[in-house]
Amino acid sequence: MGELFALVRNSIRRLFGRPRFYVALMVTACSLILIFRDAPGFLRENALCIQVFEPFIMTISNRLPQLLLVLSFLLLLGDAPFFHEGMEIVFVRTNKRRWLAAQMLTVGAVTLLWLIFIVLFLMLFFVPRISFANEWSVYTKTAARLWYGSNVVGLSGIDVAMQLLLSGSPYVLFAVSLFYCFLLFFYCGMWAIVLNLLTKRSYGSVLVVSFCALRFALYNLFFVPVLEMISPMNLIDLNSRSLTLQNFIYTVLFFTLQSLLLWFLANRALRKRDIVHLR
Repeated sequence: MGELFALVRNSIRRLFGRPRFYVALMVTACSLILIFRDAPGFLRENALCIQVFEPFIMTISNRLPQLLLVLSFLLLLGDAPFFHEGMEIVFVRTNKRRWLAAQMLTVGAVTLLWLIFIVLFLMLFFVPRISFANEWSVYTKTAARLWYGSNVVGLSGIDVAMQLLLSGSPYVLFAVSLFYCFLLFFYCGMWAIVLNLLTKRSYGSVLVVSFCALRFALYNLFFVPVLEMISPMNLIDLNSRSLTLQNFIYTVLFFTLQSLLLWFLANRALRKRDIVHLR
């Protein structure tokens, strides 16, 4: 176990020491600023506050912000699993299966840290116009009543459904949104690992992004109904899928079973790779 966590720690240290980490941070921050750029001014002018976790819930429950966050996340983890010089020495001390498990734990740890960054950034972005009360703000209720007129209250590309507000309190929906987002990011990271191992190049992130963009286009241009139940990004959208026990269980089972399948595929692909060329 100690060896496993040592591999995870080394992978995270290498990842955070690379320039792409800071580029991904800037891309994420710029995306969030672009989405909510007019909201703080509207709140200030109308002497309103926003519940502290409402911006995060809105972000995760809309398709375009979801896509932007997935793009920035894959910019950071798109070349997973992380090969480097001296891989032959690493495999003298451990085996491929344990090393792959460490890579997936790295993806999970980075996903959690990334979500913490997003939540803290949104909190700081709206300071001092934030409230910690466990009730929906007047601002969000107004946006929900306007629905597609959300631009009026300073939200760009964000829709707030009344169904979302009726699904539960802000703290409950924040916890569910955070969990859903973790499942989605981890799932995308797993796909990047599998595709990178299969293609033997860092094409995994490109393929995952292409799939997300295709799904976004199909849903918005042609509205393919089957995507409602099999699209990972749609499953975490609390605007279109109300929070019920049935929907929650289905979403968790979907991501769990898919992740187990990806773990099997990654192990199979890694077994076929030559250790000498793992870099």
